[in-house]
Amino acid sequence: MPSSTEAATDECDDAELRCRVAVEELSPGGQPRKRQALRAAELSLGRNERRELMLRLQAPGPTGRPRCFPLRAVRLFTRFAATGRSTLRLPTDGVPGAGSVQLLLSDCPPERLRRFLRTLRLKLAVAPGPGPASARAQLLGPRPRDFVTISPVQPEELQRAAATKAPDSALEKRPMESQTSTEAPRWPLPVKKLRMPSTKPKLSEEQAAVLRMVLKGQSIFFTGSAGTGKSYLLKHILGSLPPTGTVATASTGVAACHIGGTTLHAFAGIGSGQAPLAQCMALANRPGVRQGWLNCQRLVIDEISMVEADFFDKLEAVARAVRQQKKPFGGIQLIICGDFLQLPPVTKGSQQPQFCFQAKSWRRCVPVILELTEVWRQADQTFISLLQAVRLGRGSLV
Repeated sequence: MPSSTEAATDECDDAELRCRVAVEELSPGGQPRKRQALRAAELSLGRNERRELMLRLQAPGPTGRPRCFPLRAVRLFTRFAATGRSTLRLPTDGVPGAGSVQLLLSDCPPERLRRFLRTLRLKLAVAPGPGPASARAQLLGPRPRDFVTISPVQPEELQRAAATKAPDSALEKRPMESQTSTEAPRWPLPVKKLRMPSTKPKLSEEQAAVLRMVLKGQSIFFTGSAGTGKSYLLKHILGSLPPTGTVATASTGVAACHIGGTTLHAFAGIGSGQAPLAQCMALANRPGVRQGWLNCQRLVIDEISMVEADFFDKLEAVARAVRQQKKPFGGIQLIICGDFLQLPPVTKGSQQPQFCFQAKSWRRCVPVILELTEVWRQADQTFISLLQAVRLGRGSLV
């Protein structure tokens, strides 16, 4: 079970997001007038001195000055949120008809983006704060204090949101109040019921440790028996990594479909891998295949038990040659998952299979190995012990 400190940290992270941001200043007619692209920026939800809900955009570098936008009349475009992209359209200074600013978010970790947007929707539905102050009040009022990061979602806020059957309907009606009956609706989003976050921990201590190592950029292999949540954790990892530079693969097509990726052989572009190494390198240097290797920063491999040792060694050599780097696997971070006590590599005739961990380059490429031991699929400890004994070949017929 995660500690209370870790849980509070996760909730605070829901109000922050790091990704690529393109800032577009739009005219009252919606035409872009100015555009600024930020390769890495930080978005934070918070409140100003009047307790108004605000969004702060912090550009990278010491010279980047933060910009704050009021969120009361924000418009969200979340159609492509599952791929790590979203758009926020905010009126300039909260004044309707004075133009707007559009934030184009891209290369976001999909899971982090989903949690960030969920927190924004919830806070805006239950505690948006007062409306924008008049120009006179801004001039005569005290000097604004520093930006204060928003507090984590409180239980009473969840209760208030649950009591409202469609909290997002408030977001839909607000911009339309100033429209006349002859104008077409300008709010693009359908009314959706806000999903309440589960009170159960999403990841166990073991799974959270694996995720922390992955987010640190460490190459890792995690394993475990059936029912320990390997596939669930792998999908959570994919949702926590930026889509750009992350390639999800598996040793079989069925396993690749489960994680929304492709087969390892299709990505590598060297066919079955039984050709000589020089020929494999020539195949990998074809324009389309080579670009895929160069763009890859994180390679996910599921069902690693069916990958043969010789094929893994050839992949490692091809990665170094194509990327022209001497680092293990050409500097690509490896995130490998599977159970070597399940399906072995497919071989012909009486040839003994060579598992991936028997490859010459395995120890160099995979410095960290973690095992998941907590079984979630069954609750009967006696049955779990029996399954573990059979898995290790220690089952008794008596």
